[in-house]
Amino acid sequence: MKAYSVIFKNGHFIEKNTNKRILLANNGEFIITGEDMQFADKDVKLRIFDLLEPVAKLDAVHKKFGPDKVIQLLTTGTILFFRIGNSKRLSNEKAMEYFFKCTILEDLYMYKIATRAQTVYDSWRLAPCVCNLNDCVFGDIKVPENFQAKSL
Repeated sequence: MKAYSVIFKNGHFIEKNTNKRILLANNGEFIITGEDMQFADKDVKLRIFDLLEPVAKLDAVHKKFGPDKVIQLLTTGTILFFRIGNSKRLSNEKAMEYFFKCTILEDLYMYKIATRAQTVYDSWRLAPCVCNLNDCVFGDIKVPENFQAKSL
């Protein structure tokens, strides 16, 4: 068993004697000791957003993008899955692919970019929509708690 005297700084454990990061093994178990005041009660970087009810959300997207330039795609509570990974890997790189599950917490709209011609298909964008990352359903990433994002 190893023991280190460390400082926790910017999300890393730094060994006090060498000033180098302590690299932890994935899925390792550790005993961390410290004075009570050295442990935070909440994550100051974890943001909780104010959610808009459907009517307020519609008003907001109409005001921002124009009422004739928005289309509702999904309603609050819809579950979505998305993939992140390297689609092409180099010879020395292992294939990495992760599938995540999220729940949209507001109605999701898309809007038309005003400067594009009416016939251009890529002239639509997703409007910001608060969502909640629930889980990594495929891949070796643990999502210990749900957290919100301002947009997909």
